[in-house]
Formats: sequence, structure tokens, C-alpha cells
Amino acid sequence: MPVAAMALQKVRQLAREKNIGINKYTPLSFRASRPPQTAYKTDSLSDQPSTIDLFVDEIFSISDNNASNRLFEFVGPEYLNEQLYQKGAFTTSHIIHRVGVGGFTPEDNQQLNEMQFLDTKENPLLSLAARQEKFARRVTLSDQSKGKGYLDANDSLVRMPFDFSQKNFISINDLEGVLKRIVFS
Repeated sequence: MPVAAMALQKVRQLAREKNIGINKYTPLSFRASRPPQTAYKTDSLSDQPSTIDLFVDEIFSISDNNASNRLFEFVGPEYLNEQLYQKGAFTTSHIIHRVGVGGFTPEDNQQLNEMQFLDTKENPLLSLAARQEKFARRVTLSDQSKGKGYLDANDSLVRMPFDFSQKNFISINDLEGVLKRIVFS
């Protein structure tokens, strides 16, 4: 939910700042700037051009990780987290990585794809360069290793607690804060 809300805010902000006719319905294209990133242009679930509106719909209707990850790549962890802290929605949370995909180290999650907003003839309206973003205000929790075992990237059982220190963390209070700001704004 926070990623979707900030993506909608950022596209409106870019349209105003750049004085360009883009919105949540404008088709998007993602390029792989480096491994393990992937290119993406046509939505794999609907076979339609990728748009922020389509990604938001997929996040809320089917909890699609790819849609969330593409919006994470558009928004970036710096903007995402700083905006949520500035609005008072986040007090003890952070979103610092893509979800549900393997092969991304914490450093890889700081690297964001090059992307473009496209017109109806697939010409670029606005290009956003590949970039590195790091969110400095990290939440430090005690005892971030949980469980007795987990499956690694090769689906092999690792018999030790899983370390969550490099994962997203959103407190229930902060989720409520985001929801309140959406509903009452």
C-alpha cells in the first residue's frame, strides 16, 4: 500500500515539475541496467502495456509482487521512505528491497532500473536514468533472526534462524498511519 500511494504521488509530482503530459495511465518501459534486474514493458498478467494504474490495481487485487517491485523501482527507497517519514505516516518502518524475487543482494536493491514513460507510438515522453539509492534512516530492531530454518535460493534447507535485518519492516501502527493519510487526505 505505501509503495502504491507514493507512486501515484510521484507521477503527479513529475508531471507538474517537468510540465509534461504523463499520468498513472501513461505506458512504462523498464530496462535492465545490470544483473539481476530484468526488462519489462508489457504486463505479463494482462498482456497490456505496463502503467502505474495497472500496477496499483494488481497490488490491491492480487497482491502482485512484480507490480510492487516495478513501483519500488520507479519511486526508489529514498523518496518512498523520506516522503512517508515527512508525512508522519512512518515512525518505525522502512521499505528497502524488492519483494518475492531472489538474486538481489542488499546492494542490488539500491540499484534501480532505467525506465521511460512512453507515448502512444512508444516514443519516450520522459526518461529516468538508472540510479543508486540508499535509505539512510534504517530501523534497528533487536533479535532480527527468527525461526529454526528456511529455504535458501536453491531451495535447500538451512537449519538456522533467518536473518531479517536486511528486509522490509512496517509496523502495524505505521500501516495504520498510511491508511489514515490516504483515507482522510
